[in-house]
Amino acid sequence: MQVILIYLALKLGIKRFKKDKLSSIDFKRYENYYREILRNYSPAELSYIDNFEILPEKDIVATLLSLQLNKRINIDDSLSKIKIENNNIEEISSNEKYVLDSIEDGKIKNLNESEFITKVQKDAIKNGLLKESKIKWKKFIRVIILSISFIALMIFICTILFNDFVNNPTNIEDWKLFIMVFAILLVVYLPISIGIYFSTYIIKSKKNSYIRTTKGEAINEKLEGLKNYLKDFSLMNEKSEESLILWENYLIYSVIFNQNVKVVKSMCDKYITI
Repeated sequence: MQVILIYLALKLGIKRFKKDKLSSIDFKRYENYYREILRNYSPAELSYIDNFEILPEKDIVATLLSLQLNKRINIDDSLSKIKIENNNIEEISSNEKYVLDSIEDGKIKNLNESEFITKVQKDAIKNGLLKESKIKWKKFIRVIILSISFIALMIFICTILFNDFVNNPTNIEDWKLFIMVFAILLVVYLPISIGIYFSTYIIKSKKNSYIRTTKGEAINEKLEGLKNYLKDFSLMNEKSEESLILWENYLIYSVIFNQNVKVVKSMCDKYITI
C-alpha cells in the first residue's frame, strides 16, 4: 500500500511538472505540418520557447540571417564582413538590436552571452510567449490536504485492525507488523509524498524560471509542425524568386532547430567573435 501511495504521489508531481513546463520533446507524437512563417517573433525568441535554451552561436547566426533577409544588414561572403544597411530600431526586438549594436569592423564582437539571453527572455515575455514560473501554493495546499485525507483513512483502517487484534490476539508477530505499518504510514508516507510533489517545483525553478503562456504553447506547437515540414522540404531546387525567399525563411528555422550545423559553423568562423 505504501509503495502504491508513494508511486501515485510521484506520478502526480511529475504530471504537474510536465504540465507547467513542457520539455523539448513535448510534441514527439505531433505529426502535423505547419508551413507558415512566424514573422512577429525574433529567431532567438522562437528558439528559446522551443526548448528553454539559448545556444548563442546558433541563435546569433539565425538572428544574422533574419536581419539580412529583412535588409537590416548585408553579409558579404567574399570579404567575410557584415555591413549594416539599416540600424533603425523600429520593428525589431531588443535582442536583434543588441546583435546589431555588437557589429564592429564587419564582425560580431563584444557580445555578452548572458545579456543576450536576458534580452531574449524579456522579448518573449513582452510578446506574451513566456511568464515567470511560480509555485502554485493553492495547488500545493490541496496536495497536503489530499495526503492528510489518505493518512486519516489509513489511520481509520489501522484502528479497525488494532481493535480486531486486541479482541482476537494471535501472536506477537502480528503486533510487530501492525506497529511497523503504522509507523511507516505516519513517519514516512506523508513527508515523502509532499516532498516529491514540492521537489518538482524546486527542480523546475532551478532549471528554468520561466514557463510558456497559452500563447507560447500555441506558437511552440507550430514550431513542432515546422520541424516536421522541414524534414520533407523540397523547394530548394525551384528557381522562382518567391521560392528562394521562402527557403531563406526556412533556413532560419533550420538553424534554430539545430538542423543546419554546417551553416552555423561556417558563419561563426567568419563573422562571430565572442
